[in-house]
Amino acid sequence: MLFFQPLIVFPSSILFLECITLILISLLYYKRLLDEMKVEQLTRSSIFWVVNAIFFYFSINLFMYLLSNYLETEVYQIAWVIIHNLNYLLRNILFTLGIWYSRKSSLES
Repeated sequence: MLFFQPLIVFPSSILFLECITLILISLLYYKRLLDEMKVEQLTRSSIFWVVNAIFFYFSINLFMYLLSNYLETEVYQIAWVIIHNLNYLLRNILFTLGIWYSRKSSLES
Protein backbone atom coordinates (compact mmCIF):
# COMPACT_ATOMS: atom_id res chain seq x y z
CA MET A 1 0.00 0.00 0.00
CA LEU A 2 1.17 3.49 -0.84
CA PHE A 3 0.44 5.17 2.50
CA PHE A 4 1.32 2.32 4.86
CA GLN A 5 4.10 3.10 7.33
CA PRO A 6 5.24 1.13 10.35
CA LEU A 7 3.93 2.25 13.74
CA ILE A 8 7.38 3.36 14.91
CA VAL A 9 7.73 5.84 12.02
CA PHE A 10 6.14 9.30 11.96
CA PRO A 11 3.03 8.91 9.71
CA SER A 12 4.10 11.58 7.23
CA SER A 13 2.40 9.99 4.20
CA ILE A 14 -1.06 10.03 5.75
CA LEU A 15 -0.55 13.53 7.14
CA PHE A 16 0.60 14.68 3.69
CA LEU A 17 -2.62 13.29 2.21
CA GLU A 18 -4.63 15.04 4.95
CA CYS A 19 -2.94 18.35 4.11
CA ILE A 20 -3.64 17.97 0.39
CA THR A 21 -7.31 17.17 1.09
CA LEU A 22 -7.87 20.15 3.39
CA ILE A 23 -6.00 22.52 1.07
CA LEU A 24 -8.21 21.41 -1.83
CA ILE A 25 -11.36 21.91 0.26
CA SER A 26 -10.14 25.40 1.19
CA LEU A 27 -9.46 26.23 -2.45
CA LEU A 28 -12.95 25.06 -3.36
CA TYR A 29 -14.35 27.43 -0.73
CA TYR A 30 -12.30 30.33 -2.18
CA LYS A 31 -13.56 29.52 -5.68
CA ARG A 32 -17.17 29.39 -4.49
CA LEU A 33 -16.68 32.64 -2.58
CA LEU A 34 -15.39 34.39 -5.70
CA ASP A 35 -18.11 32.92 -7.92
CA GLU A 36 -21.04 33.90 -5.67
CA MET A 37 -19.72 37.20 -4.25
CA LYS A 38 -22.37 37.25 -1.48
CA VAL A 39 -20.10 38.66 1.24
CA GLU A 40 -19.88 42.44 1.35
CA GLN A 41 -16.91 42.74 3.70
CA LEU A 42 -14.76 39.66 3.46
CA THR A 43 -12.70 40.50 6.54
CA ARG A 44 -15.84 40.50 8.68
CA SER A 45 -16.90 37.01 7.59
CA SER A 46 -16.21 34.42 10.28
CA ILE A 47 -16.03 31.48 7.89
CA PHE A 48 -13.41 33.34 5.83
CA TRP A 49 -11.06 33.48 8.83
CA VAL A 50 -11.64 29.82 9.69
CA VAL A 51 -10.91 28.70 6.13
CA ASN A 52 -7.81 30.91 6.07
CA ALA A 53 -6.62 29.26 9.28
CA ILE A 54 -7.09 25.81 7.76
CA PHE A 55 -5.49 26.79 4.45
CA PHE A 56 -2.37 28.43 5.91
CA TYR A 57 -1.84 25.84 8.64
CA PHE A 58 -2.02 22.85 6.33
CA SER A 59 -0.12 24.56 3.50
CA ILE A 60 2.86 25.12 5.77
CA ASN A 61 2.58 21.70 7.40
CA LEU A 62 2.41 20.03 3.99
CA PHE A 63 6.11 20.57 3.42
CA MET A 64 7.03 19.82 7.00
CA TYR A 65 5.28 16.45 6.87
CA LEU A 66 6.71 15.68 3.46
CA LEU A 67 10.28 16.17 4.65
CA SER A 68 9.94 14.89 8.21
CA ASN A 69 11.21 11.33 7.62
CA TYR A 70 14.10 12.41 5.41
CA LEU A 71 15.62 15.21 7.46
CA GLU A 72 16.29 13.84 10.91
CA THR A 73 19.18 16.07 11.94
CA GLU A 74 19.12 18.03 15.17
CA VAL A 75 19.04 21.36 13.33
CA TYR A 76 16.00 20.26 11.32
CA GLN A 77 14.22 19.09 14.46
CA ILE A 78 14.77 22.46 16.16
CA ALA A 79 13.61 24.30 13.03
CA TRP A 80 10.60 21.97 12.79
CA VAL A 81 9.55 22.80 16.35
CA ILE A 82 9.96 26.55 15.81
CA ILE A 83 8.10 26.59 12.46
CA HIS A 84 5.37 24.32 13.77
CA ASN A 85 4.82 26.44 16.87
CA LEU A 86 4.68 29.69 14.87
CA ASN A 87 2.31 28.05 12.41
CA TYR A 88 0.16 26.80 15.29
CA LEU A 89 0.09 30.31 16.76
CA LEU A 90 -0.98 31.80 13.40
CA ARG A 91 -3.71 29.18 13.05
CA ASN A 92 -5.08 29.93 16.51
CA ILE A 93 -5.05 33.69 15.87
CA LEU A 94 -7.03 33.18 12.66
CA PHE A 95 -9.47 30.84 14.44
CA THR A 96 -9.88 33.48 17.15
CA LEU A 97 -10.73 36.09 14.52
CA GLY A 98 -13.30 33.70 13.08
CA ILE A 99 -14.90 33.19 16.48
CA TRP A 100 -14.74 36.92 17.18
CA TYR A 101 -16.55 37.87 13.98
CA SER A 102 -19.03 35.03 14.45
CA ARG A 103 -19.92 36.31 17.90
CA LYS A 104 -19.99 39.89 16.68
CA SER A 105 -22.39 39.09 13.82
CA SER A 106 -24.67 37.08 16.13
CA LEU A 107 -24.88 40.00 18.58
CA GLU A 108 -25.75 42.42 15.75
CA SER A 109 -28.61 40.21 14.49
